Amino acid sequence: MEAFEALGTDPLLLAALRRRDIVQPTAVQQGTLQAAHEGRDIVAVAPTGSGKTLAFLLPVARRLRAEPPPKPRNGRVDPMHRLRALVLAPTRELAQQIAREAEWLFGGTVLRALAADGKTSITPQVKALRAGVDLLVATPGRMRELLEADACSLAWLRALVVDEADRMLDMGFLPQVQAIAARCPAERQPLLYTATLPKAVEELA
Repeated sequence: MEAFEALGTDPLLLAALRRRDIVQPTAVQQGTLQAAHEGRDIVAVAPTGSGKTLAFLLPVARRLRAEPPPKPRNGRVDPMHRLRALVLAPTRELAQQIAREAEWLFGGTVLRALAADGKTSITPQVKALRAGVDLLVATPGRMRELLEADACSLAWLRALVVDEADRMLDMGFLPQVQAIAARCPAERQPLLYTATLPKAVEELA
């Protein structure tokens, strides 16, 4: 665990890694974690299966813990203020996989994650968001629907992750990704992960 600790990983998250017997960072984690923990913009070219999900979930989780949602005088956090991290993924399967990884990583914390995609009923997703979610993993189309339904707000977003950006391009999602990114606060931390770097993805980055 010393290697993850040296890269700035939150001690509470180290315990979650230990429970999964994850003790050595992969190449993409080794190359990006420290910079991501420092809040720097990240563009990483890494193939599927290289450990990139943890490469962005670890710094995002650390930031969520370090920057809790604003708490008014009555002490009750507005659920609409809790959404502080968004991961955009091209497919339902990937969105659900990322959310599952977030859930075990968040074990022992108060953080909540939710997967949202267009092949699943929007009603329970809206209900969950209005109850309070810290990290949302969504496909671009469903994210646009949730915003149009006023189910969530991006006003308090601290991190925006675009995963599998080249697949987003292949599936025609880049205009939607750009539209969503335009609604995020300027000070949010962008993290982009892709297996290849075609010109359109480079322009997005």
